[in-house]
Amino acid sequence: MKTTLEQIAHDGPPNLARRVRIVLARADGMALGPIAQSVGVHRDSVRRWIKRFCVRGLAGLQHGNAGKSRNVVFDAAVCAAIRRRASMAPAALGEPYTTWSLYKLRDHLVRHGVVRTISIERLRQLLNGGPYARDYWPDSARRAEPAPSASTTFAHAHHSPDHHWLDLLIDRVAEPGAATAVPSLRRSTGR
Repeated sequence: MKTTLEQIAHDGPPNLARRVRIVLARADGMALGPIAQSVGVHRDSVRRWIKRFCVRGLAGLQHGNAGKSRNVVFDAAVCAAIRRRASMAPAALGEPYTTWSLYKLRDHLVRHGVVRTISIERLRQLLNGGPYARDYWPDSARRAEPAPSASTTFAHAHHSPDHHWLDLLIDRVAEPGAATAVPSLRRSTGR
């Protein structure tokens, strides 16, 4: 396996070769910080690629978007179906909640086969690009109802597209000599 990895590091596509060099450096006992500096990526990226390699082997070093179409185009019928569902009460569509969020709507659309996949940003653009009733969205609900308590807001904050400050738990690949892998809090701007 090491010979294969060394060959990929030398002759493979640039991004894959960089990830393989990360794994090889870690196998040689190099710490995360120096690896990150040597390949020109962030320390968290080094940790992520090492973890993916440990879990999935060489396949884990392929980027998640490899081979996928980057520009999914939705026809007018699909766009209309998305807006129609966004205008309806979630409970009327069999969902266990009373308001939509972009994440809830995306999951609903995929689960019910309206779309195979859609990014949160594309969903936001699609909804902003056409009319739909906003009766079942948090902004309209906030105008009609008193503000929820602090505990309710924190417990359900991940369902609202308005919160960009969510702290997510991530798994860490332990440094050499560390007793256990300790989860840490990380600020995320993507969700």
